[in-house]
Amino acid sequence: MYAMLVMVMVSMCAMSQSIKVQAKFAKGEYAIYESTSTVKIAMPTGESEEVTTKGEIKYEVTDARSDGYTIAITTLKWDGDNSSAGTLGDFSAMQEEMLVGKTIILDTDKDGKVVRIANFDEMKKQMEEMADGIVDKIFAEVDASSAPMKKENIKEVIMGELTEENMLKSAVHSSNQFSLYGKTIATGTTEDETVSHMKMKTTYFVLPQKSADSYTIKSSSVINMDKEDMKKLIIDTITKMAPDQADMVKQNIDMLLDSGMMKIEGSRTCTYNMLANGWLQEGEMTQKTNSMGSESSNTNTWKIKECSWKK
Repeated sequence: MYAMLVMVMVSMCAMSQSIKVQAKFAKGEYAIYESTSTVKIAMPTGESEEVTTKGEIKYEVTDARSDGYTIAITTLKWDGDNSSAGTLGDFSAMQEEMLVGKTIILDTDKDGKVVRIANFDEMKKQMEEMADGIVDKIFAEVDASSAPMKKENIKEVIMGELTEENMLKSAVHSSNQFSLYGKTIATGTTEDETVSHMKMKTTYFVLPQKSADSYTIKSSSVINMDKEDMKKLIIDTITKMAPDQADMVKQNIDMLLDSGMMKIEGSRTCTYNMLANGWLQEGEMTQKTNSMGSESSNTNTWKIKECSWKK
């Protein structure tokens, strides 16, 4: 039975269509996407929080060259009724305040693969201000002496993440179309990637084309970390966030991992409906994570509301 299944999969891969995802943009083109994000977190105590936000984001091609494009991404709207969602709602409200009206400018190669953030210094300053505001608000609502992490440590970790490489990863996260540009994909294509410092294995699927004007790619990912990967992730995180506890964690890390208390599992599925001109028509990402007894899920959707070409 297993041998037959393998043969079927090999045959499917051999017959599957191979697609190179390429941007074919023109200067002045734009698309405004309606985006919805829902985040749910369930704690081991039984408490849970849920936040839903909706927004509109404009992608505009401000330059088209023989070797690539410049794309300005502006958050036009980002809001939601999250007043009863506790800390998660507070974070969402602050994110809304900081994102709306801001523009990140990306330079890409000729296929649309992002190579740099053109206004990195400006964006970094804005992110630093946002990080300060978030940390100050959190510590204004708790007793600093009883907090598991010091305010300075949290700020230091956040600032350390604000490199151009990390901000690029955030702008080109693996659940949006910018992660696809330049790749040649067929059903069965796999790749290893790192998302939020966690190793994942992703498998792609190319659906049969129903029209010459569009095509659909799906992906399925699972966290793919062995014991040594887990040890490194946990120790690195503790060392940054709570250095006073790092030695204790290092001494007991094997016991903690063997007990299952530090177990991290997760999966993600994405669907990209791409147009022949290289623009994403609509997409959806669903991610689920079980980390140390806390379950979380995140669902994002995107759909073109308005564009510069005839839909």
